[in-house]
Amino acid sequence: MNQPFTNQQKAIEEPHLLAALRALFESDDVIVGEWTQRSPGTPGTTAAAVSRWEGTATVEGELRAWSLIRKALTSPARRQADPADPTETPSGINYWKREFFAYQSELLKGLPPGIIWPRCLHAQESEDECVLWMEMLQDEIEIWPPERYGVAARHLGLFNGLSQITQKSTDHPWLSVEINRQRERNNGDIFAKFDELRQHPIVRRGWPDDVADGIIRIWREREQFYRALRAVPQVLQHGDAGRRNLMALTSKNGEAQTGLIDWGYMGIGAVGEDVAATVVSPVIWFQGITPEQLPMLEAIVLEGYSDGLRGAGWQGDPQLARLGYLCTVALRYGPNIVFPEILAMDAKVAEGMQQRFGWSIEAMTDRLVPIRRFVIQRAEQARQLMEKLK
Repeated sequence: MNQPFTNQQKAIEEPHLLAALRALFESDDVIVGEWTQRSPGTPGTTAAAVSRWEGTATVEGELRAWSLIRKALTSPARRQADPADPTETPSGINYWKREFFAYQSELLKGLPPGIIWPRCLHAQESEDECVLWMEMLQDEIEIWPPERYGVAARHLGLFNGLSQITQKSTDHPWLSVEINRQRERNNGDIFAKFDELRQHPIVRRGWPDDVADGIIRIWREREQFYRALRAVPQVLQHGDAGRRNLMALTSKNGEAQTGLIDWGYMGIGAVGEDVAATVVSPVIWFQGITPEQLPMLEAIVLEGYSDGLRGAGWQGDPQLARLGYLCTVALRYGPNIVFPEILAMDAKVAEGMQQRFGWSIEAMTDRLVPIRRFVIQRAEQARQLMEKLK
């Protein structure tokens, strides 16, 4: 939705917009024309507010159209969050300045060929807000065929393989760590009264007996999954490489590239961890992959990822990367995910979810049941692999 600006707001934003456009067009001879801004409908991390800006500018006497992404990263105080909460600290999943620091560092500049990230054209910093003005990447394929996920996975393998961490990073304390554990949120309270919650029809619909038993078992055994993730080689990772943050691009010479947006979860994690979202997220978000296709997509992604690791010169045991993937699938999409059925016990929340996502809570619930069964199977594979690698 387009949002009108007051004259005062325009006066505040105009200098920053001008600076971004000068960087975009690589010219100082830029006159800002008319412009609008709207939400793109794809929220970023907890601490971020994303908007798309579009308009015209006169560049060296020629009228040019432009599109930018403005991402405002807000402090815990502005969001009325507790700054002492572990998730809000520099290594926490919600740390508000992470993406700002990432763009100021050398880490994104060292990404391998094939991975593209939005250029930061201008940045501004204040006590309780950092704003990034970025170029807008345009996905060339709306619904990806399964093979395209394999291409993206290869690029992620190159990235992870080239950035193995040999010791704890002290140069970048803002990198996230143990992101799977941080995703637990308050689910412990949910599991403490799970039998009671399952009496509600919508919760029961998403949690038949076999699903409830399997996910609860993962929850009870979660420490062994966390130990396994810490034990495998650690790499620099994107942290949320699901379909909504991936874009299919093509270079000038016709080579496939993968755009990666939203670096707000960037951090240190287990090899294999990044591609868990690449496999599962398109099914959750109704992006052209059905639950029945998950094993097929998984095979394509893991093959592409392994190829990328080898291309980066990674010499580790491929089974370790598979273990990192399996443990992340088990945790992130098992007990650590947000449970929409439980949120939907509140009728107003259920209505809001349907308006936001465009699907009924029943459709979301029915889709999650086979996904959860897939997760339970991967947890069992992880247990077997952990035993084998002892």
